[in-house]
Amino acid sequence: MVIKLAIAVFLIQEPGSSMKNLSMPVQNQSVSLNTVAQYFNVSTRTIRVWMEKDDNFPRPFKRYNTLMFNLSKIEDYWFVNTIK
Repeated sequence: MVIKLAIAVFLIQEPGSSMKNLSMPVQNQSVSLNTVAQYFNVSTRTIRVWMEKDDNFPRPFKRYNTLMFNLSKIEDYWFVNTIK
């Protein structure tokens, strides 16, 4: 039996601000489209293309009219699709 406990620690730079170190349990953390693009080091347009063309890419939800993603699902997708 494997128990997954993940802590997300990564850097996000917001326009006009200094770098922030975010550390919070991944289980319920949601991140924006821009953050997902930074995570994969691609543009937001690329993320939108992946959403359209890849049925396995995690589906976003809207919070306050902003596309958001569950961070643990994004990390699972990255793990499955980049580790060969």
